[in-house]
Amino acid sequence: MPQYQEALRLARQVHSPVDEGRALEGIAQCMARTGDRDTALVSLGEAVAIYRRIGAPAARQAAAYLAELESEVHGRTILQEPVQESTD
Repeated sequence: MPQYQEALRLARQVHSPVDEGRALEGIAQCMARTGDRDTALVSLGEAVAIYRRIGAPAARQAAAYLAELESEVHGRTILQEPVQESTD
């Protein structure tokens, strides 16, 4: 992941939004794989916003991945809620 963080820093330094989006997407994928889905959602959301702002074709695929991650996070939250047993 340090490579993606360095890529993000450089992309911002040279004002390259498409590379900024790619770096953010890479960070999101790494964070999702390590289980930090909240950070992944933030990074991926930023990438999607950038892609849409510049009209990049990558927006569609990144948005689909964002929706998938959001679904996983929502599902995980529901599953972690305690289940109450019936007293009937």
